[in-house]
Amino acid sequence: MEYKILHLDNRKRHYSEILQYLLLICFMVSGSLAQDFFTGNNIIGSAHSHFGCDCMEYWTCILGGGTPHSYCGLTDHDVCCFVPENAAPIGILPTPSASQCGRKGFDSGRDGKAEMGEWPWHAAILEKPQDLYVCGSTLIDEYWVLTAAHCVDDYVPYVSGIREILKVRVGEYDVSTTSEPLKHQEFNVSDIKIHPQFDNATLVNDIALLRLETPVKRKQNIDVVCVPGQTDVDLVPKKICYVTGWGRRNEESEHSVILKEISVPLWDQQKCDASLKAQFGPGYNLPLTALCAGAEGRDACDGDGGGPLVCEEGGQWFQVGIVSFGIGCGRKGVPGVYTRVQSYQTWLEDTILSQL
Repeated sequence: MEYKILHLDNRKRHYSEILQYLLLICFMVSGSLAQDFFTGNNIIGSAHSHFGCDCMEYWTCILGGGTPHSYCGLTDHDVCCFVPENAAPIGILPTPSASQCGRKGFDSGRDGKAEMGEWPWHAAILEKPQDLYVCGSTLIDEYWVLTAAHCVDDYVPYVSGIREILKVRVGEYDVSTTSEPLKHQEFNVSDIKIHPQFDNATLVNDIALLRLETPVKRKQNIDVVCVPGQTDVDLVPKKICYVTGWGRRNEESEHSVILKEISVPLWDQQKCDASLKAQFGPGYNLPLTALCAGAEGRDACDGDGGGPLVCEEGGQWFQVGIVSFGIGCGRKGVPGVYTRVQSYQTWLEDTILSQL
């Protein structure tokens, strides 16, 4: 499917050079300074080193409008953060524990069809110059998009010039028009990070990150999904979650021009393994890094690859899966298979931190 073309101005965010050669050491503190780094939109307490940096958790730094500069050694997640006076939060707030992520837009309750801005994290990966649709993806941070590795592994050899090849469209809804009241935006891709153990033959570890050239800003139809930790979402069998995309509604239909939504029940891992063994043979084993969802007539389909499977927990939406593969679409007794996002929390965080 070809996507419509809309040229937008891309503007780079510039940071001033800050104390390039200082030894960045932040000191552990106790009492009130070690608590409540962030309240509302202002940082009210922090552990200052005498070099002017605040030692805090990475997401807290970003959330408060600071600039992470290096690790400060307290934990694997703590960075030395420079926070300008009167700093305001910038970009989209990425932390999955923050109340700002995973907020769904208006829902009319219509089955199978999303509303404009309802799933504001759903994004499309497009190939230039014809804007050919590549895969679905998900906005998880102001600079980062999550997708399936099988969607982008063919582009890795060209990563040095990838900004001339791939872009990400966020805030899209109806791909057949450019006159929507809530406009989409486009961002060049500057880097691709494929999971190092991805196997294209078996689709094990089917997960990848795309880094955007410029940061995304939150709008009514553009926002981030929550990325779950190990205990954030209880993935019990038959829990109803949602998959979204512009793919086919069934094996015979055309691709959808309106973003569609499908409610799908989660499967028990052993039952899914047995179902897939019946399809692929007794030698197949479903990895624990994958999960299954779907029912007869309710499934992701061709064109939905790389997109999100999301579940609600406590009023927020968490991306628990990435559309990986399936056998047909919505066949009886055959679920869709998704990359289990919870299994990759450490890899996701380490990959993003390594790009500071």
